[in-house]
Amino acid sequence: MEYVTAIDKSKKLHIEFEGTEAHLLTANLDAFVDDVVSGKISNKDLREMPQRIENVQNGIKNGFQKIEDRLNSSIQGIQNSQTLLHQNQLEFSQNLVSHTEMVQKIGEAAESVRLIADTIKEVAKVLIDVMNNFTESYPGGFGEEK
Repeated sequence: MEYVTAIDKSKKLHIEFEGTEAHLLTANLDAFVDDVVSGKISNKDLREMPQRIENVQNGIKNGFQKIEDRLNSSIQGIQNSQTLLHQNQLEFSQNLVSHTEMVQKIGEAAESVRLIADTIKEVAKVLIDVMNNFTESYPGGFGEEK
């Protein structure tokens, strides 16, 4: 939108607006000037307005900076958690492999013990047979002659 201003000290302030909303802008400007002239809008408030706007802008910038800082901190926390989770998963996998190997070795050891127990059982049977044969051959026991 283009506008042209012209000030002549002998006349009122003249502002020309061009565009589809020129009539609305002219009416709003007239109302604003009337409010300033009548005292509804304080000249002091108008002079302070740029500083107030700057303060609001600074507050918004600070708020956005705090939000950005918090988001960055949260993202970093999430990344740290993901890294820790990954490390835990790797450690869990390694421990699982170790436990599986240990269970296999325990199974092998249990099988060895079973085989030894079977061997001892067979040896015990043989010893019982030997003792029975011995007892039959030497009914009085050892050290006595027949």
